[in-house]
Amino acid sequence: PTRCLEMEDIYLVTDLMETDLHRVIHSTQTLSDQHVGYFMLQMFRALKYLHSANIFHRDLKPSNILLTTQCELKICDLGLARSLDVVAPVHANLTEYVVTRWYRAPEVLLDGSRYGASIDMWSAGCIMVCNPLFPGSSTVNQLGKIFNVLGTPSSAYIDRLLKPAAQRWVEKQTYRPALAFSELYPQTNVLAIDLLAKLLTLDPQSRLTADQALAHPYITSLGLMYDPTLDLFDGTVDSSHENVPEVKEDMQRAVFEQVCIFHPEAREAEKRLAAQDVPHVVSPTTGRLRRAVQ
Repeated sequence: PTRCLEMEDIYLVTDLMETDLHRVIHSTQTLSDQHVGYFMLQMFRALKYLHSANIFHRDLKPSNILLTTQCELKICDLGLARSLDVVAPVHANLTEYVVTRWYRAPEVLLDGSRYGASIDMWSAGCIMVCNPLFPGSSTVNQLGKIFNVLGTPSSAYIDRLLKPAAQRWVEKQTYRPALAFSELYPQTNVLAIDLLAKLLTLDPQSRLTADQALAHPYITSLGLMYDPTLDLFDGTVDSSHENVPEVKEDMQRAVFEQVCIFHPEAREAEKRLAAQDVPHVVSPTTGRLRRAVQ
């Protein structure tokens, strides 16, 4: 039998990340302006890489931002991430229920399945504030909290909404002027305020991209050197495994094929074992293959 069909367990070895941003925010640790800037720089680089591969994370929130004691940052939990083919429309039909509500972009709340990579940039802006800026208890309440800060949408914005029901609902909202972030956060770096305002804009077409955010003075003023070419994906995304039938054998083969991308030697080992036609198992003590007891 094919040995990949005997595979029952998957072990993932990742870099050690001691904590996440959610824990840090709710700890006694004080985050300085330098901390926030360095975190945002790394987050934008990660998003630039994902977006260059036409992948949206779709669930950015502090608990999905892993950190080390050296302030190194990694984005995790890509369980809701999806790839959008480069030949597909920018606003393809996608899953409506994405992103934890407090970090959900207004276009997701209003237009549901019509959105682009800019939803991640909105989430990044919400994360930049650290403490929740829009802690809504429902979709309507969430939109109300957003409008209380950013003001009610313009008629041009409303006209671009694809759902007539959403258009009618927004038109009925009581006019609210936009508040200045400098008034909400008077002690904050003015460059940080400017970046925040350009991330948390209602219109996704006006929202900064990850590349534009990296070029913002708040980020460039950090004076940190890095190779921008490392932030671009230059391969192709194989999303065929996302459509694997939920049948055990098919899923085992799909996982095995993914493993072989990183460890091609696994395929050769599979062929040797199959040729011997002797059942093997992974030793729980050594982690190595051994002959199964007959």
